[in-house]
Amino acid sequence: MRSVIAITLGLAILCSTPLAAQEALSRSLPPENGTIQIPAARVSLELGDRYDFYGPEDARTIIVEHWDNRPEQAEGVLGVILPAGLDPREDGWGGIVTYAETGWISNDDARSADYDIILEEMQANARAENLERSGLGYPELEIVGWAQQPTYDSVRHALIWAREFDFSDTENNSLSYDVRLLGREGVLSINFVADMDKLPAIRRAASEITDGARFDPGARYEDYEAGSDEAAGYGLAGLVASGAGLAVAKQFGLLAMLAKLAKPLLVGLGIALALFFVPIRRWLRRRKSGDRD
Repeated sequence: MRSVIAITLGLAILCSTPLAAQEALSRSLPPENGTIQIPAARVSLELGDRYDFYGPEDARTIIVEHWDNRPEQAEGVLGVILPAGLDPREDGWGGIVTYAETGWISNDDARSADYDIILEEMQANARAENLERSGLGYPELEIVGWAQQPTYDSVRHALIWAREFDFSDTENNSLSYDVRLLGREGVLSINFVADMDKLPAIRRAASEITDGARFDPGARYEDYEAGSDEAAGYGLAGLVASGAGLAVAKQFGLLAMLAKLAKPLLVGLGIALALFFVPIRRWLRRRKSGDRD
């Protein structure tokens, strides 16, 4: 089974590229609007005129050139969603679109899943990994809690949750906002990373984007055929726990899934988040410094 990792990427503005070069890059990346087809996921997104979409190649340019991430962090990205008219270099938010061919994920635990247990494990793992993070030169982090409790929409087959993070080297807390749209063969992910003050805007955008998301006929969640289609072997709680670290993976039976991933980023939650959040926090510090000048 092929797997594409849905990873949460830190958003940042490229600081090292000369301004003229950045402006040239922006002008060469005309966004798409309206109905967006994503063939790799067999999904269409109805974005209207409120959001801009950049396909895989332009998304890679934005992530690497504008947001100062390493090239490998753009691998598997199918697109970037921004508020309409927003220059990728400007303060705001962006949604990273990826797809994971996980197999069909059961929603039988929609009412029984105890997400607070998962949160406690995430928090414990993050604390335990602080020594390793410090040794690698990254700031310590604390998972403050849910910025939005995991909720499942059984009509749209959408699982959404958000977490608040406190890094030791910054004053403002950070937000990781996760949207998972379930299909017959896998999961479409839209991941947002931003400062906490972006939560209302991201929550509104996530709802609107989810409303306009449609899997193609035959790829819809309800098209699943038990006995003939491949199932993931875990439910909604497992989907949330997949980024919680190895201990939680064992508890929720996710080791088989993690073994199929091409990169181990989902195993080391704390290290991965430190890597992804570094660019946006560095840019925010530069922006605040500039505002005071």
